[in-house]
Amino acid sequence: MSDVEMKTEAEPPVKEEVSSDTEMKHDDNDIVNTNSEMVLDDILGDDIIGESSDQETTEKGRKKILAPGKTRSRSNSYASDLSSTASISKRTCKPDWQKLDARYFVIKSNNMDNVEISMERSVWATPRRNESMLVEAFRHTKHVILVFSVRESGAFQGVARMMSMPRPNKGDVNWVIGSTPVLRLLPNYFKIQWLDKTALEFTKTTHLKNRWNEFKQVKISRDGQELEPTVAAELCSLWPNCEDPDAHLPIIPSPPSTSRYPGPSSMVRRRLQAVLASF
Repeated sequence: MSDVEMKTEAEPPVKEEVSSDTEMKHDDNDIVNTNSEMVLDDILGDDIIGESSDQETTEKGRKKILAPGKTRSRSNSYASDLSSTASISKRTCKPDWQKLDARYFVIKSNNMDNVEISMERSVWATPRRNESMLVEAFRHTKHVILVFSVRESGAFQGVARMMSMPRPNKGDVNWVIGSTPVLRLLPNYFKIQWLDKTALEFTKTTHLKNRWNEFKQVKISRDGQELEPTVAAELCSLWPNCEDPDAHLPIIPSPPSTSRYPGPSSMVRRRLQAVLASF
């Protein structure tokens, strides 16, 4: 055997080594891809949706099989996201009553029991003669502010904001009203939001006179009496811890993507919005 032939036989199989290195690189890539999928899965959770045909996807070491022809509905998940992430952004600053787009009304109650029911249930009812006036204000003004006072109490019991149109009272709220049937006298009720439930004594309001009521003191008001905005703003400013009516702004998550299988970027964006809304 010649020297050339011996050198040829002694040379290692170069192709096999390259093939072996390539296989090792593929294995490394598979590991990286698997880790990337696991990290992405941890971020997105169940939002990764596969094809609608039979398939198996590995999720945190478990196999998950999607039924043929079926995909997870995103509309239901969005509805649940909407209810869970719609939150309230509250401002810490005091309300600027002078600049507030609002109309103000004094609400007189015959007893404290009904005011306590209102504070507990966040509802109120008023006779029809006042109801039509409040409805008209609610339709054309950003805020309808209600200043409550129990007759012969010597104080205002708090401030609230009208939150809805009246709806029929089908026994939902049982007001305390003498011998007159409740549903006959107060057939409807509406939702309110209490801004401050602190009592304010009349002695602190004697300097405030309502020019829309013959310049009488604000404490001398009938049920449903509207207050002139300037004096009403001064009255409401006497509640130092009153909530800002403009403070309740809902944070709504983005609607679901029109794509059947939205990419990770849109899902991450919605997840981040939900996290930010929770603070």
